Amino acid sequence: MAIILINKNRKLLIGQSIPIETKEAIIELMEQDETIERVIDFKSTMLDMDTYHIKCEIECNGTGLLKEINRNNFLKNEYERVQESYSDFLEFCIDYTRRVPRIIGTKIDAVEKKIKDKFPQVRHIDIEIN
Repeated sequence: MAIILINKNRKLLIGQSIPIETKEAIIELMEQDETIERVIDFKSTMLDMDTYHIKCEIECNGTGLLKEINRNNFLKNEYERVQESYSDFLEFCIDYTRRVPRIIGTKIDAVEKKIKDKFPQVRHIDIEIN
């Protein structure tokens, strides 16, 4: 009996990972987003029977990010605007570099929402960029 209690207490103190099928389904869902190249260093903990915490790192897909930035022909419109002036081009570069972190953050928020919608037991998500 003591060994059973020790084992249960150890799992509660250290934390038990989510079921492997759930982990694989979450990773698959994340990698369906074209801005995510792959999920690495996925860690999970069951906080209680129906509450999960997941933490992972992602590698971004540059092509997917560029497609996202270029929605509504942003790049074509900007190219036409800046091709005559170097200072306008520099201004474009500054604006462009500001957009990248915002787009990544927006995409991460959208992926977190998809995960929570499909897996309501996931309450805490920490996605970081590698």
